Amino acid sequence: MAKRDYEVGFGKPPIATRFEKGKSGNPSGRPRGRRNLAATLLAVLNEPVIVTEQGRRKRMTKLEATFKQLVNRSVGGDLAATRVLVQLFPTIEKLLEDSAAGALERDADHNVLAHLAARLGLDRPSIHNPEDSHDPSTTTAP
Repeated sequence: MAKRDYEVGFGKPPIATRFEKGKSGNPSGRPRGRRNLAATLLAVLNEPVIVTEQGRRKRMTKLEATFKQLVNRSVGGDLAATRVLVQLFPTIEKLLEDSAAGALERDADHNVLAHLAARLGLDRPSIHNPEDSHDPSTTTAP
């Protein structure tokens, strides 16, 4: 039996069983992920489409076009379209409440940052509020 140059053990495989240099241990690699149903639907609904509206061509997503058609059919007296819209109301209300809560959180964050800036003696407007304007001529250096 030939004497080894190093000890074989955990994390130290025998030289004969090691991967060859330049060759991967996983040649085919990890398989690419497949989209699930929700991801596929969102991708299709976000595709752009050109729609003629009041004689003008307009670009919008398929989702926007679908909702426009649904509302127009409902207004035109299509009871099935009206039923679908009524079924969507709870989901839409939940989304609106969540976005309003997010706006309230952003306002609270802005107030905390403004209070902190005032305590530190900074008279600069916040970066997070686009309504504030920054005039460099009025800013004084500390």
